[in-house]
Amino acid sequence: MSTARATLADWLALHGLSATACAGLLAHGSRSRGVTRPRDPIGQSGSALWNMVLRAWCTRHPPLASLARETAARTVLELAPDMTRHPRPFTLHDIGGGRPYVSCACDGTPADLIRLAHEFGHAMQVIASGPAGMPPALRETCAYLSEAVTVRGVRAEDPGLAALIGQVRAAEAAQDLGSRASRLRQALADPDRPYDYDWNYPVARILSERLSAGGEAVLHGVFHGRYGVPDLLDQGATVVGIRTDNQADP
Repeated sequence: MSTARATLADWLALHGLSATACAGLLAHGSRSRGVTRPRDPIGQSGSALWNMVLRAWCTRHPPLASLARETAARTVLELAPDMTRHPRPFTLHDIGGGRPYVSCACDGTPADLIRLAHEFGHAMQVIASGPAGMPPALRETCAYLSEAVTVRGVRAEDPGLAALIGQVRAAEAAQDLGSRASRLRQALADPDRPYDYDWNYPVARILSERLSAGGEAVLHGVFHGRYGVPDLLDQGATVVGIRTDNQADP
């Protein structure tokens, strides 16, 4: 999908969704209100937090440990980017030699760990799925799954830090399932609405919250690109617990 002239209709088609199915999926999202992001200093370097994400994957999901280790070994990590050019974290799929590139500035707060977990998930998905890639809502689903795995892994290692990053995730989920989901609902009435990347976040948040409770085979399949969104909504409904009308709009 070329983002230069892409529309809502293009985005829905790319994900195999109808407007009706997307609206049904959004109805399953619930958010907490009044959650703030903690700013407590955590005294951990970016590289230490990156390794913490790796440990969480290895301890919580041993069958995916080799993929997680490969991700950590192959990814080029930039923890001090030029903030005038790259103020937000991002992941490039391949800067040569099959190496993802992650840019993520750290400010010493709990959000650092969530940002790094998110980008680790992107890099892990890139390595798992290969050059074929996957639609953006599923890429963001993988990134949110990595956040969830990290919270569970850190809970055993540092319960205090786990509580703080859980608050960060709750605040970000409130944004995804609040203002972002509202804008997507409004856009569903206009198939010619210009594409907005933010539409991917509420869809990914809802899918990841349900997939995070799945087993190894589910996570393996998602990261390796073996599921499309319709798979997760229909024949995969027993995995994520969601059923919607996924028939194409007339």
